[in-house]
Amino acid sequence: MEELYDVIIIGGGPAGLTAAQYTARSELKTIVLDKSPTAGALAFADKIENYPGLPEPISGNELLDIFRNQALRFGAEYKEEQVIGVKLSSEIKEVYTMNNTYRGKSVIIATGAMGRKPTIRGEKEFLGRGVSYCAICDAAFFRNKTVCVIGDSEEAVKEADF
Repeated sequence: MEELYDVIIIGGGPAGLTAAQYTARSELKTIVLDKSPTAGALAFADKIENYPGLPEPISGNELLDIFRNQALRFGAEYKEEQVIGVKLSSEIKEVYTMNNTYRGKSVIIATGAMGRKPTIRGEKEFLGRGVSYCAICDAAFFRNKTVCVIGDSEEAVKEADF
């Protein structure tokens, strides 16, 4: 018989791993399905210094490792598998990957905010090492330096102003 989880979490970034910490700590049988521990926005960050509780700057990967290890310590399972489909209409939900079908009572979708694809030469190579999508998060790293904001949306104007 297939294993039945209380909670299946799609996404191994900060939101998914935080959810896993709380659900596993509450003794709910939890699994996190993560397409890659290095694929999300936080994984690209070279330096994080504005996260509460950090005494010194660390990389996004290091912070994700802390989140992941906490979730595992509380009893969550973690699988590196890309989700290719879901069936959420039944009482028992199904989450499909290339290799497995996971069954659970509930599903949390925490797939993050990295929806855009690089469109400018060098953008992908320098993401997290000079290229940023969040002035509030990263502007302090570029204080007193010449920067360039690309875009003409209201959001780009606000980022440039910040």
